[in-house]
Order: sequence, then C-alpha cells, then structure tokens
Amino acid sequence: MFVVRGKNLIQHKIDRLPREVDEVILIVHHQKEVIMDFFRDVYDGRKITYVDQGEPLGTGHALYKAKPFIKGDFLSMMGDDIYDERDIVDVMKYPWAMTVSKTESFPGTLEITTDAEDFLEDAVFDDEGTAGEILLDICLYKLQRDIFNTPLVKLNNKNEWGLPHTIFKFLKDTNTKMKVIRSKSWHKINSPDNLEQAEVALKALG
Repeated sequence: MFVVRGKNLIQHKIDRLPREVDEVILIVHHQKEVIMDFFRDVYDGRKITYVDQGEPLGTGHALYKAKPFIKGDFLSMMGDDIYDERDIVDVMKYPWAMTVSKTESFPGTLEITTDAEDFLEDAVFDDEGTAGEILLDICLYKLQRDIFNTPLVKLNNKNEWGLPHTIFKFLKDTNTKMKVIRSKSWHKINSPDNLEQAEVALKALG
C-alpha cells in the first residue's frame, strides 16, 4: 500500500492492466483488512477476489493458494513491483511468457539466458551476486493452469516454496517453451530509496 505518484502499488498494477482482464485475485496477509477495505469487491470495473495466504511461505505457495479461483490462462505479478503496461500487453500475446530487466546481479538474483528467438534457454540462481550485468527475472508472468500440475519447489534452507523455481521445473519437465520479454521499464519497491526513485522516474514520464 506504499504510495507513488498518488497511487498505491496495487493500484499501479491494476490500472495498467488491459481491459480484457476483468478479474483480479489479490493474495493477502499483512494489512489484509486495509487492502480489502480499499479495493472492496470491485475496483475500476474489475471483480476483486481475495485469498488469504495465511502463513507467508513464499511466492509459489501464495499462487497455489489461488488455484481454486483460476479457471484459465492468467497473469502473475509481484505485489511490490510497478510494471510497464506495454510489457503486460506483450506477455499476454503468448501462452507462456516472462519479463526480464538488464541489471547488475545481487545475492539471490535469477539470471535468464535466451535462445536466438528470445525463448527461455536457462535460468541460473546467483546466490553470491557476482555475475555482473544480467537479464534478471522480474516475475511478471503469463501462465496456464497446467502450472498447478507441478508440485511446488521448496527453497534451499528456507521454509518457503518459490514460484520461479516451480515454473522452471514445469518448463523443463514438460519441454514447454516460454517467451522472454525485455522490460521497457520496471520499478521494484523494497526500500524508501526505491520509492523516491520510482517517484522521480514516473514523474518524468508525465
């Protein structure tokens, strides 16, 4: 619910969705009452469905809690990121797609490599953050319900289940091709400095 340019982070995501997206499922836990009171059952003409994650056990666990409510293909986004509406439109063109951003690696990053046609070739987790400039998975995905056929992948040394790890296991096990979209702009908000940077960047766009 942090505010950038007069909107909270969830508003930024919902407002950037194409109109053909008519329902939004919010996985809630921390401050869930505040979120539910703000968006209620309908926001900007879109139905809002809430799923309480309960104990926060990772991004994969969060998505799988929403499984009963997902009927077809869908988008998956992180709650503390602001994505570019053009990237959202681009990922929606493919059955399976993801977005990446060129950035310097840091501990825990996921480096993406692609083939000549920009389909996913490999994904390498950099625990040390020493890989230099990489294509970073920024966790804006277009997925199909088939993802739920793959058991969640548990993170090493953590009581969490990771969404990227689970997606890449599914792709490998099923030999499914995933399109990789290079992001036009992306803002991750996990510190006061990030808030200020996003404020300045979005103001410059008008």
